[in-house]
Amino acid sequence: MCIVALAWHVLDDMPLCLISNRDEFYHRPTALLHQWEHTPIIAGQDLQSGGT
Repeated sequence: MCIVALAWHVLDDMPLCLISNRDEFYHRPTALLHQWEHTPIIAGQDLQSGGT
């Protein structure tokens, strides 16, 4: 199941806030929530395939 939430011009210090969750395989190795190097992305990361 996938869940996506979008806040557009709702937060004063963040014009766009996008939140999503994808539970494809619960036991797949993942990195915890962190800021990705050289990007403004703050997310966990799929360590098997490199995506979110």
